[in-house]
Amino acid sequence: MDESQEAVDPFCGGATYDGHKGTDFRLRTFEDIDSNIEVLAAAGGTIKGARKNRPDRLIETAADRRALKGVECGNGVVIDHGNTIETQYCHLKKDSVSVSAGDIVKAGDSLGYVGASGLAQFPHLHLSVRKDGNIIDPFTGNRPSQGCSLKSDESWWADPSLLTTKRDAVLLGSNITGAPIKHNRLVRTPPRKASTSDSATVGWVWYSNLKANDRVFIKLEGPKGFQAQNLSDPMNRNKASWSGFVGKKRPPQIGEYKLTTYILRKGENGAAGKVSQSEETFVVED
Repeated sequence: MDESQEAVDPFCGGATYDGHKGTDFRLRTFEDIDSNIEVLAAAGGTIKGARKNRPDRLIETAADRRALKGVECGNGVVIDHGNTIETQYCHLKKDSVSVSAGDIVKAGDSLGYVGASGLAQFPHLHLSVRKDGNIIDPFTGNRPSQGCSLKSDESWWADPSLLTTKRDAVLLGSNITGAPIKHNRLVRTPPRKASTSDSATVGWVWYSNLKANDRVFIKLEGPKGFQAQNLSDPMNRNKASWSGFVGKKRPPQIGEYKLTTYILRKGENGAAGKVSQSEETFVVED
């Protein structure tokens, strides 16, 4: 919602990137595509166009991006709602699109499944709303040139609870494993759970939507007095996705482990407070 080189989301936060023209609803990992999460028509109308046969894959290189020029949306659907209003749904699962040009749909009808076709670095649905050919943010009703807003008087959503949902960092995943994790593999498949045959005991966390200067605390406690903890350095910028881990180079012991994590964030008064606290237990079995 900022036409300069700055990046501001519809609610004046940082959960976006420069030039993005829609709202993303993500799945956690590539494996979740197999769950067949339905994409529903936001309102009634006529199918203006649909694409169905692009493969699901994650974009990792510049060559991947160049190969998708002109088909960045991947498998998608455009609905004409009348009164110069359209919605567009992108990155649907290959061969899941269940509508064709000319079909009539009503609000809530299934269009297909969430996937990772087209220009996608994680599996998600990209929704764009247009009026008179111009992008409209459905949460605030603003065009990008009108900027962000903390108000929702012009919202296009029928369900007002979408506007009051807490927009904060989300813990996408956490567990214990037997080796240091690799961040770029998390979106493909979660790390294997720790077993007594591993050579290390590691607790990991994976967050989305961290803010600049956030610090992440991670602590792992387990049998026979096991303990490892760390407080990260401040984030140098907003992070759409971030992961970290703590642990020791020793085989996991049979028993229960407790993984505690939270975000340490400075408030308007300069004092730091805990955000998105989580405490989970995991059991290592023989």
